[in-house]
Amino acid sequence: MNRVIGNGFKSTALALAGAALLVWGSAASAMPIDFLGLDGTPDPLVEGYQFSAGDAASWADTFVTTEIGDPNEFLLSGADTSEIMGAGPDKSFINIDAPGASVGGTGFDTTISLVAMFDSPLPSASTLVMQALFGGAVVGSDTITQSGTAFEAMSISLVDLAFDTIWLFDTAAVGDAFRIDNFNVTVVDNTGGGPVPEPSVLLLMLAGLAGLGMAKRRAKA
Repeated sequence: MNRVIGNGFKSTALALAGAALLVWGSAASAMPIDFLGLDGTPDPLVEGYQFSAGDAASWADTFVTTEIGDPNEFLLSGADTSEIMGAGPDKSFINIDAPGASVGGTGFDTTISLVAMFDSPLPSASTLVMQALFGGAVVGSDTITQSGTAFEAMSISLVDLAFDTIWLFDTAAVGDAFRIDNFNVTVVDNTGGGPVPEPSVLLLMLAGLAGLGMAKRRAKA
């Protein structure tokens, strides 16, 4: 009976240790931004990501806002300036600068995601473009085309590629304002030198290792 319990305990301990190492080995880090608590903030800087559009002194800025009766806070697009895209001041545009020099790169799988929608019903379908850039060159993109006002998912996956900027803009000559929310960047480190595990993962690993030690002592007894 004791042998059965000991074997079961040992199996559980091995499972805990294995699960902890699996979680640690994947070395994924996620950074979600939903703009809560930023109502009225122009060109916000959140988690190291700088959101902007247009001239910082102009109404054309991006800004975090909410509608009456809608508690959801979102980032509303401003108008582009020729200094950023060279496309004139009439295109609705959001620029997102990555923290530090860049995010991702060789040995990393990076997913950039958000939800987006046009701010008012459109007379005809309009296309919103999201591009990831590195050193001014486009390394990934996604688009949505819609006439309504429902949030839709947009996502870019980068394998072994870094990005330093995200552009969001509509393709209309005169821009249709749009909003974004739930901006998220997930980076998986495949190089084997991932980030230090979170406390919960460390506890899981310690529990597994301690369990193995107890199982070994019981087996000797």
